[in-house]
Amino acid sequence: MRWDKDAEKELKKVPFFVRGLARKKVEEHARSLGLEEVSMELFMEAENSFKAVMAGKSSDELMAMMPQPNKPGTSMLIIETCQHEMSRCPYVLTNTWEIRETIERWAQHDDINERLRRRVESDIILYHNKFRVSISACPDGCSRPQIADIGIIAFVRPRLNMDTCTGCGICVDACPDNAIHVENNIACFDRQRCQGCISCRDACPMGSISLSDVGLRVLAGGKLGRHPRFADTVGEFKDIKDAMEFISKAVNAYIEESSTSERFADFWVRSRAGLNLAQQQEA
Repeated sequence: MRWDKDAEKELKKVPFFVRGLARKKVEEHARSLGLEEVSMELFMEAENSFKAVMAGKSSDELMAMMPQPNKPGTSMLIIETCQHEMSRCPYVLTNTWEIRETIERWAQHDDINERLRRRVESDIILYHNKFRVSISACPDGCSRPQIADIGIIAFVRPRLNMDTCTGCGICVDACPDNAIHVENNIACFDRQRCQGCISCRDACPMGSISLSDVGLRVLAGGKLGRHPRFADTVGEFKDIKDAMEFISKAVNAYIEESSTSERFADFWVRSRAGLNLAQQQEA
């Protein structure tokens, strides 16, 4: 497929290790529109898709994942988002960029990046020295929030109109969490099993299932490595502003009370501060 000169020039700015994929996706989109050339306008329209290919990171952020000298200004906070823009995910519940920007503003205001850096005694900062926040736009958790220091998952709660429910059972088959059964010709929901997606609502032929406002489920203390563990579910919050009180307390406690070589997940498990924070949110 032909490319406009300016669009080709912009493509060269995409990091080389995703450039081929970016070209392929843009050309597929152009063909779907019946176009024979990629224009600059079409390329700019695909900018969010490029960001999604890079898991929400700029080229500078991708470079920050490499070993770096321990000096002021070194990036210490990694914020990952799911690739719902690239995949045009039909299950997306919220705009992850708004959540990301809220966290970035807080981190800048509280000087989180520099305070995390000063904890590292080595002359070289490695990826596992950094603090990871993972944001998923739906309960599928494609950004792997369960193994991040802090995970954020968007969810909703189904609401049933009992007057129009026929007890057909179609929602039972559609639920990926086995959280629905039919009793006395009415759909019944297991709130402990339900992860909060939209599958039942979309499957209901009567339109009997509606959804609550989008909330955020926050996790803490996940990691990979020699001793991996899944993050604990801390609580559910109405929005990112509501969740930031917990996130701020947890990260500040880690910076101020952990040993210099301790990862957040280990601090979370053993620390009294971490346990108290979890109890406060569960109450």
